[in-house]
Amino acid sequence: MVREIHKDEYAVLAQWSLENFFLVCITFCTVFFHQDLIAAPDVLPKGINSPMFNYGFFQNLEQRFEGDGSLWKMGDLRSVQYDANYLSKVSPEARNLITALNAFGQSHGEIINYGILKFDINPSISYFAPIYARGITDNWTIGVGAPIVTYEVDVQMYTSHSNLESYKTLYMGRVNKDLDEALNLDIKAETLKTISQKGYKPLGHLKQQFLSDMQVVSIYRFHQSPPLDLFYLTTLGLPTGPAWDPDDLVALNTTGYSSIENMLAGNFKGPFGFGFTPYVGYQYVLPDKITARVPVDEEDTLPGAEQKDVVSRNTAGKWIVKSEVDWRATSALSFSSSYTQNQKSKDTFSGSGDKRYDLLGRRTNIREEIYSFKVTLSTVTSYFKKQSLFPYMVYYEFSDLFKGENVYRRTLHEVNFKMFF
Repeated sequence: MVREIHKDEYAVLAQWSLENFFLVCITFCTVFFHQDLIAAPDVLPKGINSPMFNYGFFQNLEQRFEGDGSLWKMGDLRSVQYDANYLSKVSPEARNLITALNAFGQSHGEIINYGILKFDINPSISYFAPIYARGITDNWTIGVGAPIVTYEVDVQMYTSHSNLESYKTLYMGRVNKDLDEALNLDIKAETLKTISQKGYKPLGHLKQQFLSDMQVVSIYRFHQSPPLDLFYLTTLGLPTGPAWDPDDLVALNTTGYSSIENMLAGNFKGPFGFGFTPYVGYQYVLPDKITARVPVDEEDTLPGAEQKDVVSRNTAGKWIVKSEVDWRATSALSFSSSYTQNQKSKDTFSGSGDKRYDLLGRRTNIREEIYSFKVTLSTVTSYFKKQSLFPYMVYYEFSDLFKGENVYRRTLHEVNFKMFF
């Protein structure tokens, strides 16, 4: 009986370890990387060119909002304690092992603890985006940008708070070889072994730099008056980034989308340099096809390589509501603050086989609430007064996704530099 318990426990513990790790990875990969090329609703004069350069980096990606809005650290979110109580719930064979150890007296089976399996996942994302915009008319500006993303992640697994050493002292070499092997179970090693057997790339350190999805932006001012300007903004997302990788558990998998975003904005100009700009918009993502590993049921949390399938993906649209208050302190210095809420429903998947394509859409419904603060320095006015060498603008923006569902609490630091000629 000990031999059967030993073999089954390796498989059960490895599978449950991978399930919890996989849930972390798949939800991390659904962080949709999207940056607007031109943040403010404004247009360039006809014939004026404006090259720009954006640089930004994200922090706090190791913190995640769950579906109920609760905030967790990734390593704590999916950590699992393999004590007797947990093992008896997930495996009948484990209950037999506990009963067998109890037979030796002092309830040794009830207090066995293989330890807590923890995942230390440290992702980082930064980007550099050269952008070019031109005023087609005095009321219409077009811009194009190509964000270059640097993505790095380090994954470590470790166990802690195990009491197996005391069991080894009592039983190693005194009962039989099979019990010795069971007590030498290494959860981390078995997890990595199962990942390899299922055809996934090894875990560890990953660093990538790639061209993300390019954007083409159109800003049209269809009403202009002293108290109010109205704008219609369109953003086309082009699938120039890497395609979905079904073999990498920590691949970013947030590029390769074709999208169109339509937005209306109104800029109300108040006294003393104050202004208020509300936005409302909707982003539509075109259906496409990807190669994905499709689960056969809800328990199949780590599909094997043989379950790859070309599936049709329908990415849900996203509603965007934003309000921004700005204050022009001087002709050279201005400040602004904004609040944004994004809402996206669940994605849907379909295919030709008899598989649970619906499970691919788990945790893809998203809600985000974002606060931002920006300070801008401009030499445009001083240039026309011949007080500066050339006209340019530079801003620093801090934004924080402080509340949400199925998203990471990411903070962003961004610097933008733009010139005019």
